[in-house]
Amino acid sequence: MSPIIRLLKKQSSFTLLESLVVVAIFSVVMVSTAVLLMSLLTSWQKQNKTLELVENARWVMDFLVNEVRQAKESSIVVGSGGDTLNFQLPRGSTIHYVKSSSTLQRESVDIANNLSTSQAPFSWVSPILQITITVTKGNQTYSLVSYVRPRN
Repeated sequence: MSPIIRLLKKQSSFTLLESLVVVAIFSVVMVSTAVLLMSLLTSWQKQNKTLELVENARWVMDFLVNEVRQAKESSIVVGSGGDTLNFQLPRGSTIHYVKSSSTLQRESVDIANNLSTSQAPFSWVSPILQITITVTKGNQTYSLVSYVRPRN
């Protein structure tokens, strides 16, 4: 037998069955990785939307708290049911907040959407004003509560 024939017989290669098994295993690993990545992406998107919602609620709360802190204590009036808030700032302007439906409005400008209508956002027990903002996204509810003492 010639050396070339012996060399060809000694070379080993993969059979068709072995190649198919490797391709199948590789496919399962790739599909599993893709499903995991899609799941992570979906979860990240949901958390990002929730974070944005809570950040907006905090912004509204900070805005309200800053204005109420500037108010003259004697000018703070909370309407019956706690759905309205009126007060006067030291520079003389009167601020009016109204909760209608699921929107909190400042004078005639909307500053927040998706507020829960289940409870009144304002409660006044002199000298403390309680502000409650509740936002709902899907089946999750977030409530922010601040107690504010006017400085003037």
